[in-house]
Amino acid sequence: MIATARDVSMLDGLPVARKVQLDVTDQASGDWPLAEAGPVDVLLSNAGATVGAPIEAIPLDALTGLFEFNVFGALRVAQGVLPQMWERGQDS
Repeated sequence: MIATARDVSMLDGLPVARKVQLDVTDQASGDWPLAEAGPVDVLLSNAGATVGAPIEAIPLDALTGLFEFNVFGALRVAQGVLPQMWERGQDS
């Protein structure tokens, strides 16, 4: 089992084989951990953020950053593992 985080120190105490730095907003940051992970059977993508303010008070650049992180970040990681999952088939 491999665990990833932008700040690897947040993974201290997890009983995993490997802890790897991964920033879902950076394609290069996500490419090499996925390449090194080997076959992935389960992906738990739980990166996410929010802003605690009324929508009209949130600067558009902050919303753009949230969208990049919450939507494109999750999509980036899923796109990294789904091709190999499909290749192995559903029964593997």
